[in-house]
Amino acid sequence: MLAVKNEMIKSEPLQSEYLRKNKLDSPYNNWVTPKLRENPVLALCETEAEVDYFSQTKAPKIDMIIALTPQAAARCYLADTPYLKIEDFFDVSAFWYGDEPMLTLQRHWADSVDNFLWDIYPPWSELRFQPTNAMFFFLKVLIDGLFKTVFGLSHLFIASRPEQVYYFADQAINDTIDETLFFKDSIYRRVLPLCAAEYDVSIEELHAIGKDSFTLEPSNGICQNALKGRFLSLLPQKFADRLYRAKHCGPGSFFKANHHDNGPTLLYQPGYDISIAAKYAQKMGFRLQTFNEILPPSSKYNWETSGITPSPVEAWKQICQSSYFREPFYWCGVDMFGIAESRLKYWWYTLIPTIWLMFQQALKRFEKTLPNIVMVYTPWSLQHHAVFQAARSLAIPTVTYQHGGFEGSCEYIIYDATDLRQSDYRLVYGESIAAYLQERKARNDGALAEIIPVGSTRLDTLRATINGEQDRSRIRRQLHIADSEILISYLPTSYQYYWYMARQAYLGVPYLEMLIQVINVLREFPELQFVYKSFPEYPPDPMSKIVAARCPNCRFISDMPMTLLLQASDAFIFDMPSTGLLEAFLTAKPILLHSDQRFIALRPEARTMLKKRVILSETPNDFIKQLRLFLGKGEFKKMENPDCDLLRAYGTFKGDGNSVRYAVEALYDIIQGKFRK
Repeated sequence: MLAVKNEMIKSEPLQSEYLRKNKLDSPYNNWVTPKLRENPVLALCETEAEVDYFSQTKAPKIDMIIALTPQAAARCYLADTPYLKIEDFFDVSAFWYGDEPMLTLQRHWADSVDNFLWDIYPPWSELRFQPTNAMFFFLKVLIDGLFKTVFGLSHLFIASRPEQVYYFADQAINDTIDETLFFKDSIYRRVLPLCAAEYDVSIEELHAIGKDSFTLEPSNGICQNALKGRFLSLLPQKFADRLYRAKHCGPGSFFKANHHDNGPTLLYQPGYDISIAAKYAQKMGFRLQTFNEILPPSSKYNWETSGITPSPVEAWKQICQSSYFREPFYWCGVDMFGIAESRLKYWWYTLIPTIWLMFQQALKRFEKTLPNIVMVYTPWSLQHHAVFQAARSLAIPTVTYQHGGFEGSCEYIIYDATDLRQSDYRLVYGESIAAYLQERKARNDGALAEIIPVGSTRLDTLRATINGEQDRSRIRRQLHIADSEILISYLPTSYQYYWYMARQAYLGVPYLEMLIQVINVLREFPELQFVYKSFPEYPPDPMSKIVAARCPNCRFISDMPMTLLLQASDAFIFDMPSTGLLEAFLTAKPILLHSDQRFIALRPEARTMLKKRVILSETPNDFIKQLRLFLGKGEFKKMENPDCDLLRAYGTFKGDGNSVRYAVEALYDIIQGKFRK
């Protein structure tokens, strides 16, 4: 048995009034649940086909369908089939109030696991190599997903006391595991048998029918990227790297990426605002180098090939026997460690040695050519983490760059354990975001990134292209909308951003029900034309069928960029303070914004600024009321001198169009030690 210091395997107990560890005997916050007959027979449905099954004569008789997904709820709505959602049985504020305690407890857990590994492998401690904290985001999604699922099922069972529950079992569970650790199939189907056993509920499996529309499959874009990856793999590495640079930083970088022999080297991962900043940095004398030139993006290793000693087998046995390691997977009286174990083993036996080997490769590359600064929008892949950790071990400054408009105007705390912990500096869009992150830093122990406001290079670039509206007529022709008609774009958010416990996303089925109310209002105004621009995700938005069936004056689109709608539309409706909202602020067009206070924690300063520029609602009833007023007044002319305070505070910094210059100047200042603590 490995000799491990006891203090290395301790963590604070995972408990909170919002995070139920023991078997439930009463609902959280004394929640009042829907009335059902005594000991009802229920059916849990996730797909359209499963809903349709219960309309067949051979189907067992049930009292109510519980729609677990937007796809199932949408089918019930269109088929006029009564249903309830699992969120009807518990107070969703538990996730709101539990997110901060959960994040704190998970941080202690991750530190404890890394301390355990450091005690076994001293070189990792010397180099400050942290494989658990590197994978924190995906481990958190795993823990939170299991917690939310068992929390909902437990409340369903104690509230309804069902006589029987039917559900559809997978014919073959898709247990493919990749570096995200995401479940590719239904998490409900995995947790349900364990939860039912604990709460003494009789369940019966039905044969899986139809295609699992909720299954996480790659989108066409991902498939296309995979094909591009295969093509690039056939090319010489240096040639492929040049193509990659040329795509993101312009054709000239194919030949001249490193023509500044005496300039500082920027090692970066293209994407979002970073590509624009890198292109400008090159003009200002930087030498550019991409992550792919340091490491291949998708290597896979294991402990046997890594040369790591001692063997991890005994370490795995020991850590699995410790109560603290298993504790994040025990909630509401249900032990779900067995569900998580295959993913934890994959992380332990494949991902940890892969990051370590890539980390060592990056160190060797840095011996030959040492970059002056390293930048990504967020450390996501194994490649990112390996390069970032190698750079930090050598005291090379590491930088992340904000990549969306939600951060700062609303509470978004996960960066306390990811981007702010995993980098030395963070570039943000505005002063108000910087002030918010400084507040977060003051509430947390340990070293967190230095915050530098520079503005969004992408927003500045976009503003230069949209306000001329030279393409307005052409875009409208594509939508089959005349120039004389009033066009209003509805920009929904994602169903799937609720990966983890946070005050930054809606729950899927309640969100769908709100969207249905919106569509029913839009049809009340046949003189207006609407575009419903679905969020690009898989599975596809089930609202497509509802829009087609119920709202003839609304077009459902999925493939037109937001940038074109900015030019073609007369007004905008958003249901989230998102990146798209900041983009719409670049215009002078009217905006209606909904930010549901049950799920989104809008910050007071942002609320005050928003009310100067948009019509704001924060409850579902008020949103529907304001929507009717907004459409009924018909005031869709451009605003004269719209307020720009929020755009500057959360998007364009000084508002002078020079964000790219401020970003590159910040990189120079970091290299020269201006921000060094």
